[in-house]
Amino acid sequence: MDIHNKAELELYFADHLDTILFPVLADIYFTEEDHSRARKVCEIGLKHHPNQVEGLFVFANVSLAEGQITEAERSLKKIQKSEVIHLQGAVLLAQVQEALGRAKNTIRKSWEAVLKIDANHRQAKKTLETLIGQHGVKVKTGSPEERARAKEKKSETPPIDEHLEPMSISPKLATFTLVSVLKNQGLFHQALEVLSVLEEKGGDPERLAKEKQYLEDQIKIHIP
Repeated sequence: MDIHNKAELELYFADHLDTILFPVLADIYFTEEDHSRARKVCEIGLKHHPNQVEGLFVFANVSLAEGQITEAERSLKKIQKSEVIHLQGAVLLAQVQEALGRAKNTIRKSWEAVLKIDANHRQAKKTLETLIGQHGVKVKTGSPEERARAKEKKSETPPIDEHLEPMSISPKLATFTLVSVLKNQGLFHQALEVLSVLEEKGGDPERLAKEKQYLEDQIKIHIP
């Protein structure tokens, strides 16, 4: 059997629903943007092989393409907990958690996991440098009153997303649903990046223009 031949894989899968090769067929469907079939194959395959890492990764990508970001996070967490080293899964988990606005400590641990796999990963190193710089332990200075005023001023400042690394969204994953999630989390620059990908894909021009204007306005409002 030629595992690169979709027709042969489809016939084999129909007769062997428990095959370990299910991620190959699912990935072919996903590449063709046939998300419904890709999801179905993953669901069947993961029922028989719940910890199959490549199957979980394809399923996570399908979930993202359909705007099911929390579902994607669950699959990626399973990959993280497995004994298999999977750089793409580790990077995608960190990016997804940024999109979902998870706690900074959670995001930090995910990027640290990436560095354990690839010590020279540029995005992981840069993001961690930013997180440590913003949330590291600092020596308390000034009087209690001065510290209280500084804390109050800091709490009034909306979070700015421009320090975060670009998410490098694949065209297959870019959706308006992902734009909405990023927008709601205050990740305006990342949302603009997804809009650019959608524009290249030929998305609705009117909706793209409206979303772009809103995001640019929000960025201007939140600039310190």
